[in-house]
Amino acid sequence: MKTLLSLVIAVGVAWVLPTSAHADCDQAHLHQGNFSGHSQHASAPGVFTVGEALTAYEILNTVQVQPWYAWNQAAYQYTLVLHANCSTYLSVPLGGGLFLRQINFNNSTFAIYQDAGTPANYAAPATFTDGSLILSGVITGMYAEGLVDGLAPDGYGVTGNAVITGGSAMGQVLCTSLVMNDFFAWLPATSPPGYKEAYDVLWNCCLITSTDPSTWGAVKSLYR
Repeated sequence: MKTLLSLVIAVGVAWVLPTSAHADCDQAHLHQGNFSGHSQHASAPGVFTVGEALTAYEILNTVQVQPWYAWNQAAYQYTLVLHANCSTYLSVPLGGGLFLRQINFNNSTFAIYQDAGTPANYAAPATFTDGSLILSGVITGMYAEGLVDGLAPDGYGVTGNAVITGGSAMGQVLCTSLVMNDFFAWLPATSPPGYKEAYDVLWNCCLITSTDPSTWGAVKSLYR
């Protein structure tokens, strides 16, 4: 996973909490789902026009650290398909062939399938959706940003808040809101024919734990 790059350059998604609550999320409360795959759209790798559709086809990675769902990879293959549309695209030349690119997406949805039959094959995209739909939902605030020069494996951080709204396994996940920290590699050589970007996906589920309530007198006693 190239998640370090995505965490460095991505714009994060903040948890919005009531002012009266305190929340903590550390590694003990962080659960993950890791997928890798490739994306399709009409323009050149890393380039979009407003309204252009993006579709990413992904496969659940073999190794899962503290997963937010009980994946049974011994019996099934799990695939994820993401659809989105470019709502804004900005490419700012910085000189020397370097560009800052920023992309906003809307109408973003995802679906995760469980399949015991045909393995996923990028030459046949329908093999990514021929299983049982177990999780689906929408992605709000999907945004990509990165520095691109076209010489190295250019990477973007892609963030968003994925909200699970349906699927047969909806009641079995640890939380219904997932924070995306994704990596796009723009080099076309990294993807199969017909695909534009490599898509390495880390979706985090952060379990929020509230502190115990306390009286003002108890707080003052700490300083006596």
